Amino acid sequence: MIYYVSAFRLGTDILFGNNCELKTVLALTGISSLADVDSMKTSNSPDHKLSIPDFYIPGIEALRLPLKSVSKASS
Repeated sequence: MIYYVSAFRLGTDILFGNNCELKTVLALTGISSLADVDSMKTSNSPDHKLSIPDFYIPGIEALRLPLKSVSKASS
């Protein structure tokens, strides 16, 4: 089983997920942007390297359909 953490902030939420060896998803409607990710990629800081998400979504609403499907299947 693969676990994911969806997040809005690179330096807290994504860092937490990566430190816990989870797959991470950055919702671009939050605090952090793709420009912030690009900045983290060029940084020499270990925390910045761990703050890079595995995936990006335009907003948290992008998770809505899969969650509905899981919810219906569980009912």
